Amino acid sequence: MTILAAQFLESVPVNLTPVQARECLKRAFGLLPLTHILLGWEVPPDIEAAVAKETARNGAQLYQWHPLLTGEKDSPLAWHTVNMHGRAIPSHKDLPEFTFLCPKHPDVQSFVVARVDKVIKRGIYHGLFLDRIRFPSPAVSPEKFLGCFCDECRRAAKQAGFDLEQIRCQISKLLTHNGGRITLTRGLFDRYAEHDTALELFLRFRADSVTHIVTDISKQLTASGMDTTLDCFSPSLAWMVAQDLGALNAVSTWTKIMTYPHTFGPAGLPFELLGLLDWLDSQNIVNGSDILREACGLDLPQTRETLTTVGLHPKSIQKEIELGRRMGITILLAGLALVDLPGINVVDTADIQASQSADGLVLSWDLWHIAPKHLITISHYIK
Repeated sequence: MTILAAQFLESVPVNLTPVQARECLKRAFGLLPLTHILLGWEVPPDIEAAVAKETARNGAQLYQWHPLLTGEKDSPLAWHTVNMHGRAIPSHKDLPEFTFLCPKHPDVQSFVVARVDKVIKRGIYHGLFLDRIRFPSPAVSPEKFLGCFCDECRRAAKQAGFDLEQIRCQISKLLTHNGGRITLTRGLFDRYAEHDTALELFLRFRADSVTHIVTDISKQLTASGMDTTLDCFSPSLAWMVAQDLGALNAVSTWTKIMTYPHTFGPAGLPFELLGLLDWLDSQNIVNGSDILREACGLDLPQTRETLTTVGLHPKSIQKEIELGRRMGITILLAGLALVDLPGINVVDTADIQASQSADGLVLSWDLWHIAPKHLITISHYIK
């Protein structure tokens, strides 16, 4: 493996000092040959400077971990993604960091360019690690979370030659009967057993919207001599959140895939799949698990209880790596969720072995909270 990165300080602990942040990095560098530190986006300048110094001292590169399409507390409601009912799509547990902005909105485009420009001007980062380059996941409830149908998307669709309102009505009709709901489910995974032109057009339109804004940011970074790297959903789920992994690969240095088999939070395989499974069950669709298994292409556990408590088998990581390569990712890094969080994430060291065919690893969620024993385990696998 040529790349070993670590996400660090997504949120800054209360009263954290620069010395403490640097000591944490020293311990990690002492155990592992880290090549990249992906530093959180709300780190105070004094801690940011200390991390930059320690990273440079160890010959590694510093990237900012940057949530591209995440709103801020004062982001205008008009910038938010909009569902089929014309309402702003709510964030996960009302957390601002899970509020998504529409990439088609001109003011959003100007906002993200200006925010990235501020990072560039700091002069301490080698690149950006772009997170939240997507639309909200519709898994829990497509009626409530599938977007975007805002006025700016309607205007953009018209320029592209189609009427988004007609598309919205056709997708709404799919939600009125079980055959349509099954078609929608398959479509979210880019599987069209019953081909639906309207759904395909809409999903392609929003994926192109994400690719376009990431491409613009990549050009901005390249002009400043900086790299663009990406934090993407696991390949089988990527289309559901409008990530065209092959197209995104063309404007990135490398891509991390969030294949988290035992994570019961956003982007985790069991979390997203359980959300969709519960929705299918709520629509009284028989054999929802079989439909989902066929649609996502993953080896789901035979029982819902296992999916809920254990998640997926580590071999799903290898399968997702292979799928990511087929989708066009050139340099693929496997994300490892290594923080023990009861009810949210279960650390399984077998995931490390299952990730060995990737071009590198990204230690996630984040380094500040990862137990040293897990870093030691990883050191045994580094070649």
